[in-house]
Parts: sequence; C-alpha cells; structure tokens
Amino acid sequence: MQLSKVNLEKKGSVNIKKSGKVTARLEWESSKDLDLYCFYVTKNNELGKIYYRNLGSPQKSPFIQLDGDSKGKGQETITIHRTEELKYVLFAAYSAISNGIGSFYSMKARAVVDNHQGQQVVSSLYEKNNYAYWVAIAHIDFTSASEMKVSHVEQYSKRFTEKSPLLYADGSFKMNVGKAEFKGFS
Repeated sequence: MQLSKVNLEKKGSVNIKKSGKVTARLEWESSKDLDLYCFYVTKNNELGKIYYRNLGSPQKSPFIQLDGDSKGKGQETITIHRTEELKYVLFAAYSAISNGIGSFYSMKARAVVDNHQGQQVVSSLYEKNNYAYWVAIAHIDFTSASEMKVSHVEQYSKRFTEKSPLLYADGSFKMNVGKAEFKGFS
C-alpha cells in the first residue's frame, strides 16, 4: 500500500478514496488543553456532535467515537466506523477559558484525516487569532459513493464567544450559533 499524504492549503480541498473507517486526529504542541468536536449529519438528516460529554459508540448511530478527553498536550482521536451512514462531518477544536489567551496557530493545532487506505490529509491552521475559543478546522463530505471530499475550512469564533459552531443538514456551517458549554459545568 502506497502512503499518500496531502497538506491542504488555506481553504483547499481534496477528494480521497472513501473507506468504511476514517479517523481524524486533533494534534497540538502545547501543554494547553484542547477538545476535539465532531459535528455530524447522518444519511437520515440526524444532527449531533461527538465530544468529551458524548464519546459516541462504534455500535450505534452515528457510529462515531471519541477516544477520550486528553486534558493536556497531545492529541484526541475521532473514529468514524461507518462512513456510509453519514453525509457530512465538521471537525472543530475548543480551547477552554482556563487556557487564557493564545492562538490555536501558536499551539500548532491541526487535524489529520486518515482513510486507512493509505491516504492522509493534514489540515493545519494559518491564521493567528488570540481571542477565539473555537476553530472549525476540517469538513468532510461523504455524499459521493466512492470518494470523500476533505476541505480546510479554518473559521474562528468571535472574540471571547463560547457559542459553538453548528453544522446544518445541507453540509454548511456557521460559527457562534451553537450551544455554549463550559467544561466542569452541566
């Protein structure tokens, strides 16, 4: 199997082979705690998110699972077990208020999508934004039978806004319109 790695340019996209299983890693090089969110739309137009309060399951819809909350430097991984059940996913990262100011860019945050067929797509961040708690990093369109389109989206929340992004049934998304959630609070 030949490994192919694509580094997406700003707002770039690439089609790669659609596979039954896909992983997406949020990687960063800072001691600060980032959280990976996977917003999804199923084939039945069910909308939701997988994150530290809803880790998901490989056995039930939407067949997406987060490996846990790292609570520090490193990475978090989302595994999509049945891509044929999905239309769209949006990967976003949240940086807690307790991290203080600082940019996702300075933490070298990036999303790495792997189709387990020898193809990886890296979506790095190019903008420095010291005041955003949220960044949408990558979007995947699963609507084609044989390919999936991975796109670099890099959009930030408004200054000091805790409201999450929101993915819509048509695959579009907006920042600053979802629920605000604080770690440690219900």
